[in-house]
Amino acid sequence: MNRPLPTHQQVRTSMETELDASRSAGRRATVSNVEKQLGVTHATFYRNYPGQIAWFKAQLVARREGAVAVRDTVKHQDDLDRLRRENTDLRKQLRIYAEAIRQLSMDKALLEDKLQVLTGTTDLDERRRQQDLRGVSQRETEARVAAGEGSALGVGEHGRRLGPPGHLDGLPAPGPHRPGGAGAAP
Repeated sequence: MNRPLPTHQQVRTSMETELDASRSAGRRATVSNVEKQLGVTHATFYRNYPGQIAWFKAQLVARREGAVAVRDTVKHQDDLDRLRRENTDLRKQLRIYAEAIRQLSMDKALLEDKLQVLTGTTDLDERRRQQDLRGVSQRETEARVAAGEGSALGVGEHGRRLGPPGHLDGLPAPGPHRPGGAGAAP
């Protein structure tokens, strides 16, 4: 005796019920369970409802991809949190190392200065820098004299007595009347 086949609406309702039941039970939804609910054999079901089966399988794929997407989102968020923590830790370490390098650089400069004093040597770069500064001061003094702001033997900036051009700190130029100057006795 042949039973009438279920309608497309009945098949769709049964499939939706199977999808909901499997989701709430945490199991996998299958076409076989839908066939059992409807009382239809496997071959008959596939022969008469291929469109419904395609829809059901598409729902299964979408649900699986959604679950994977949720897992991926959680995994991505965990990865981002871990990377943020690592980044913060690395920045802290970088600050510590930068401070250590700064301190070591200062210690090195102090030790080099002490070494120069103890050995009586002069750092050429430092000496050149000081000579450049003296040259700038001399040019400034000559420019003031040329502009009429002072005289070669006048009072300079900060109330300091100036000597002839080329001599700093108000010291008189060595001459024949000074020890070590031109014309001095050997």
